[in-house]
Amino acid sequence: MNSETPFAAHDSISQALANARAVLVHLLYERTILVLTLLFCAAMGGILWRQFWLQSRFVEVTALQAAAHYTLALTEFRTLYTAEVVEVVRAHGIEVTHEYKGKDKAIPLPATLSMELGRRITQQGSGGQTRLYSPYPFPWRAETDGLRDDFAREAWNFLRQNPDTPFFRFEEFNGRPSLRYATADMMRPSCVNCHNTHPDTPKKDWKVGDVRGVLEVTFPLDKAIAQSRIGLKQTFFVMMWIGLFGITAMVLVISKFRQTAAGMAESVRELNEAKRRAEEAARAKSEFLANMSHEIRTPLNGIVGMTELLLDTELVEEQREYLDLVKKSSDSLLTVINDILDFSKIEAGKLDFLIEGFDLSESLGDTMHLLALRAHEKGLELAFEMAQDVPDGVVGDVGRLRQIMVNLVGNAIKFTEHGEVVVKVDLDSRREASPDEVRLHFSVSDTGIGIPADKQEEIFQSFSQADGSTTRSYGGTGLGLAISSQLIEMMGGEIWVESEVGVGSTFHFVVRLGLQTEASSATPIGTDVSALRDMTVLIVDDNATNRRILEQVVTNWGMNPILVEDGQSALQALEQAKAEGNEVPLILSDVNMPVMDGFELVKRIREQPGLTGATIMMLTSSERGGDAARCRELGITRYLTKPIKQASLLKVLLSAIEATQPAAPKAPASDPEEVAMPSLYVLIAEDYDVNQKLVTRLLEKRGHRVVLANDGREAVRAFESEKFDLVLMDVQMPEMGGFEATALIREKEKATGGHIPIVAMTANAMAGDRERCIEAGMDAYVAKPLKSKELFQVIRESVESLSGMNSDSRNEPQRSMPVASENSQVIDKDSALDQLEGDEELLGQMVGLILEDCPKFMEDIRAAIARGDAEVLQRTSHTLKGAVGNLQAHAVYEAALRLEMIGRSADLSGAEEALGKLNEEMNRLLPALEALSKEYAS
Repeated sequence: MNSETPFAAHDSISQALANARAVLVHLLYERTILVLTLLFCAAMGGILWRQFWLQSRFVEVTALQAAAHYTLALTEFRTLYTAEVVEVVRAHGIEVTHEYKGKDKAIPLPATLSMELGRRITQQGSGGQTRLYSPYPFPWRAETDGLRDDFAREAWNFLRQNPDTPFFRFEEFNGRPSLRYATADMMRPSCVNCHNTHPDTPKKDWKVGDVRGVLEVTFPLDKAIAQSRIGLKQTFFVMMWIGLFGITAMVLVISKFRQTAAGMAESVRELNEAKRRAEEAARAKSEFLANMSHEIRTPLNGIVGMTELLLDTELVEEQREYLDLVKKSSDSLLTVINDILDFSKIEAGKLDFLIEGFDLSESLGDTMHLLALRAHEKGLELAFEMAQDVPDGVVGDVGRLRQIMVNLVGNAIKFTEHGEVVVKVDLDSRREASPDEVRLHFSVSDTGIGIPADKQEEIFQSFSQADGSTTRSYGGTGLGLAISSQLIEMMGGEIWVESEVGVGSTFHFVVRLGLQTEASSATPIGTDVSALRDMTVLIVDDNATNRRILEQVVTNWGMNPILVEDGQSALQALEQAKAEGNEVPLILSDVNMPVMDGFELVKRIREQPGLTGATIMMLTSSERGGDAARCRELGITRYLTKPIKQASLLKVLLSAIEATQPAAPKAPASDPEEVAMPSLYVLIAEDYDVNQKLVTRLLEKRGHRVVLANDGREAVRAFESEKFDLVLMDVQMPEMGGFEATALIREKEKATGGHIPIVAMTANAMAGDRERCIEAGMDAYVAKPLKSKELFQVIRESVESLSGMNSDSRNEPQRSMPVASENSQVIDKDSALDQLEGDEELLGQMVGLILEDCPKFMEDIRAAIARGDAEVLQRTSHTLKGAVGNLQAHAVYEAALRLEMIGRSADLSGAEEALGKLNEEMNRLLPALEALSKEYAS
């Protein structure tokens, strides 16, 4: 009989249920753990597989990018070498052959050079390879460059049908997982002739665009892949450990993940290193181009120089013709090399900018004058317009800005046969500039051949032109716009073009320039234009652009312009003004006009009673021989060459108006020279003997004592040894210039507490030169050629300012730059004597010295141009300019000034033309000097 009570039975049932529940919970827990473990393992497996896939993909993509960069760099280098070097050196008798080693005058074939460069630069020590192969190999590569395996054959078949798409495969190569990457080696215009005509060529019917062969590069990937797999395997075992041992093992998993991340980082680093090598290969290409350009320039400069020397000797006509062709070919080649050198400097990041203050209107005006000769030779109008609100005083690299303008305006002239080229400068209205800078919008418009819409982007790329035929018709490397575009970008701007075929083009570009502290205006500082205000001026020009520009300029000066487009309309306007009782005191007339030119118009005016009182100025687009004599014959007071600079036009206008006014009576004792000045002990630092003699005589005649120094070093030594009252310091001298000498003197004065007045003497009478002199520590500034009144006024103000007797010694004196068109005489003897205070003995001595020095100056200038030495060209032309300026030889002065500006710009492309002009004027000057020398000798 069962002895358990009902309560005990209940407890047993409850316990059984509890046990069953515990077992169920245990089973469920274990199953949950198992499920979670499986899910965890699946998730980890998925993560590991995904990581493996991403890592493999990353290795492949990075390798493909590196291969694409490398093959592109190698192809572009080979194309440049073939197109720009091979044909040129062949024309000079240098052999191009695969057997170039050991030969004196030989360079390698393009393919040979590409393979050699690939082996030496890109793949050293990596286990990879670079190959060029083809079913049509040259005999000397038949064994090595054929279709050696399945990949080569498949690549050839694929690329022959799809030349623009690369062919690649990841496969085992030499027992290592590798990327094999192949691109089509296509026939380019510069390659076809060589391959069809070479005596060993296996195929003679190549055409441009044909697939010649295959360029293949192989990158081993085993190291990167192995590094990735090591990390992934470690992660897998760590995750299994976590599944078996729980939370404690998670710490190890995290640690292993960190190791994996480090391994992946190492893989990325190695891939980046491979990419870096490819980029270094591209940079090596640029450096190679730069070095090659320098190496070619050296013998080429010798060819140019020796050719010029030969042209100066007695030659028969046939010899001169041949040498002229040699010289033109050498000049063209030198232009190509210069473009490549600039482009290589930009690509290699070695192009420097020289930031300094300069006068924008003067600098651009001088640049336009240098380009005007080329425009006028083609019968084109070259106009220059700068908006009234554009500041003159800016800060930037004037040389690079001039390089951009020379390229754009030069291109406009080159591609324009009829019409005009117009340069405009405005403030950029699209974006506000900061208070200390200005954004300027330049535009260069022409009426030339135009550019198709689908080519307007390509022209800014390297070695590109809108049409390949333009290279044959007009010449050029296709680098000019690419260089200008990158220079503009480096100056914080942008460039674009608007063009229509057959109508013309307008190139726009915007650059950022700093602002000088002293703002400038369109009217030169200190110039009084009240004499022109409300004056009526008749403007006669058949070109609408020139009429509009002149109208704006004279209106800004308060004048009342009357605009007509031809001579007959001008006569009618004068007759109408006469009938209405109005006076037209000033006429600005173009010379080159259809039907009735400017000279015929003046002749008609002179024949009309009542019209002869007007002051007439001629504006010409060409410097034709005999224009000056014709002007003198017709009683024309002035003529200027387009494009007209506002400052030059204003100066000549005021001079012409002043000449028609009765002279005002002199106030007694108003001239500072009339007031006695104590004797001074003066140190003169000047390297040119003519200027030494001139300044010494002028000072000694007034009782001053003088010590001469031939350069800045001698001046500093003299300052240390003696006590002077004043220093007259030339700016440009050999060994040490005036700025450096002044800085040393001012530094030495800091120890003594003294201050000696230093007056700068310079022939750089340009806006901004005064500021440079003052900033260098000089007290005043006088421009060459020297005028005695101006010189002694500046001396008086400088000395008296130091003792507190005068208010300001830093006023800029009136510049005494001669204008070539203002005087038709070769030497203005009267003006020269006037500035020498009538000292004919001194004038005779100066004539003899200059007559002796001129041949040496010309020889040095020719040699500097032949060597491409811009610095010597600038310095020698500067000295010649100062010498002839003392004799008021205006034409030679202007010709020497043009060469000096070319030397300052470092762009010698127009130097030969300017030298021709100087030779022409010098041939007129030398007989006049000899005649004057004989006159004084007798």
